[in-house]
Amino acid sequence: MLKKTMVICATALIVFCSAGCQKGNSGANPSKSTEKQKIVLADVPKRFLLVTCPIQRNSSMAIRYRRLSNYLQKSAGFEIALYEPKDSKDFRKKIKNQEVDFLFVDPALYLEIKDSLNKDHLYSRISVLDGELKGRPFETGSIFVRADSGIKAIKDTKGKTASIGSRQSATKWIAAMKLFLDNGVDPEKDLAGYMTGEKCKDIVLDVFYKKKDVGCVRTFAGPFRDIRHYQGCGIDVNQLLLLAETDPVNTWVFTCTKRVDSADMEKIACALLNIAKLDPQEKEVLTREFEYGFVKVDDSDFDGLRNMAEMVRLERKGNIR
Repeated sequence: MLKKTMVICATALIVFCSAGCQKGNSGANPSKSTEKQKIVLADVPKRFLLVTCPIQRNSSMAIRYRRLSNYLQKSAGFEIALYEPKDSKDFRKKIKNQEVDFLFVDPALYLEIKDSLNKDHLYSRISVLDGELKGRPFETGSIFVRADSGIKAIKDTKGKTASIGSRQSATKWIAAMKLFLDNGVDPEKDLAGYMTGEKCKDIVLDVFYKKKDVGCVRTFAGPFRDIRHYQGCGIDVNQLLLLAETDPVNTWVFTCTKRVDSADMEKIACALLNIAKLDPQEKEVLTREFEYGFVKVDDSDFDGLRNMAEMVRLERKGNIR
């Protein structure tokens, strides 16, 4: 009888202890586990994709985007990966389907894809040019030739070959085309031929080494403003002649697709607008074109470029006919 009683007591003790453990687990540990999960989640930065411009596929552009994304990551506390589109078709597909977050593109390309973007968040790079454009979000293109070419004005480029740049470039296509047409030169009929899609440095090299007679580059990236960009290329800037600069057009624009939360974009915007306040040493993490930072702009600020592009389109259409 005593043995049976001892067995019953032992069993009851085990049940009581098990119940106590279960009660402890259900009462305290879940809340601690939840708190730990919250802490872990808070430590994981949000992830975003910054899509590069489809026409910019070289090492210098990779450095440019990488430096910008690294700066934004550190400033906003996000994880920002670069997405390099295979081509223009892939780029437009990603934008249309809202599969990427941020983009930094030529204003001419912005006009093509604007309906897929959040136009409440547009930030343009402040010009690094001096004169009337200093401190404003506008830049120009530069038309140039070799000094020994015999070409002294835009009208003299008739019958010559040219490298004008990408059709998605505001400076090297829209503004350059307008400059030619305003001076009585129809690139389609009057030039011996022209190439599109070249990078500024390649255009300069082609003209310097007489592969092309005429070139157009973004003024801030041309040899007449900063010869350091061409160090090691064997270029003597004194052998090049600047014919003219184009009308001003908008600088590149940083924006986001509609899938990005406004609160997150505000953090990015704060980082962009803060660049101008950085000291010289802090600015070294970025390329020289960002020296003066960014300014917030509106979609209406691109109306001038819209009108210019339409004028060029209509005049070229009439001339081709």
